[in-house]
Parts: sequence; structure tokens; C-alpha cells
Amino acid sequence: MHTLDNLEHWMFFGEALNRLFPTLQSYNGKDMVAEDWDQLFGPCEAITDIAGPFSESLIRNYPDAKVILCERPFDRWEPSVTQLLKSNFGPVQNFIRDWVEPLTRGKGQTSYVENLQKMLLGWTRS
Repeated sequence: MHTLDNLEHWMFFGEALNRLFPTLQSYNGKDMVAEDWDQLFGPCEAITDIAGPFSESLIRNYPDAKVILCERPFDRWEPSVTQLLKSNFGPVQNFIRDWVEPLTRGKGQTSYVENLQKMLLGWTRS
């Protein structure tokens, strides 16, 4: 599965974000159940990075799943996370989110930049 370049996957994640993260303005409190996650992850044998922000819901819905936790030293992790945040929140990304993507997507669809920003904000409970 290649999520980063798949609009349908980002639409799915947008809905999951709206259901799971109360700190987001778009929160609707509907929760996610295994049948919802199966729509996207059903054919997968494993999932990695993109599922991280949804780990609480995934663990709740798949209590028998095996989880492999990879730890990095903070002094190596922090610069990469700082760069990730800087590269996803700024005037260029906000211009793309607010002006470019609305012109290129269907009405009511959320965008890659919008959902990525929501994912980071929801995951960090910001």
C-alpha cells in the first residue's frame, strides 16, 4: 500500500482524524471500530509509520495484534521531528492548503496538507 500518494487513503485518514482527536475543530466523536480500519488496512499484513498517530484506536480495536516498538535516542530523534514540523507548518504549506489544494480537489474533500497538519496536531493533542 502506498498511502502518501493516494487521495482515497488521505480521505480515509481525514475521517479518522475527525473521529478520534478531540483537540481538532473538526472532531465529531464518532470513534473508529475494527470494521472501519479494515476498509483500509484489511489486506495488510503489517502497517508502519502512517498508523502511529492512530495507535490508541488500533490497539483498542486489535488487542491481539503484535506491536514492535522502535526507540531512537532523543538527541537523534528530536532534530528529525523538528524538521518534520517545520516542513509541514509554515506559509508555503498554508498557502498550498488554503489556496492551491481547494482548486484541485472535489468539494468537501480534505487535502494532503490539511490532513497531515491535522494528524500532527491531533497526535500531539495540540
